[in-house]
Amino acid sequence: MYTIWKPIYQINRTRKFEAEKLSPKQLDKIEKRHLKVDYEAFKQQFTQIEKEWDDYCLGQKRLLLSKLLLGHVLNLDMMSAIHAQIESSEVPNLFSEVMHEYLHIETSKKSWAVEARASVKDLLQQYQSENAHTLVALLLIRHHKQVGRVQS
Repeated sequence: MYTIWKPIYQINRTRKFEAEKLSPKQLDKIEKRHLKVDYEAFKQQFTQIEKEWDDYCLGQKRLLLSKLLLGHVLNLDMMSAIHAQIESSEVPNLFSEVMHEYLHIETSKKSWAVEARASVKDLLQQYQSENAHTLVALLLIRHHKQVGRVQS
């Protein structure tokens, strides 16, 4: 059995914060791109930026899974909307993570997947008499209210 030794400089390195790994496009999504210019201000907000990015990613996952579920239940072709969201979101591995949960939706324990399933179920129960396109519009409005982009 061989032991792999790491050089000392690798062991003693400080952890690189997730916020530092975000691209300018990703920072744009959470409206923090201006902080990339002022690194000192950026460093002071690492934890806040990481939290906002995580919240953004969870919101995108919930929305994409909701679109998949609603499209499945209503027999709608949502592929262009799904593709557009994946392309514009800047969230790495968005499609593969969401598809994994979609295929295992009944046994999923991830909070965002459970919330998406509950949201679609609630939407279908509340608005039974509405047509499919109205339900999709309501889903999008709910999402934007949840992330704070639409004021009530």
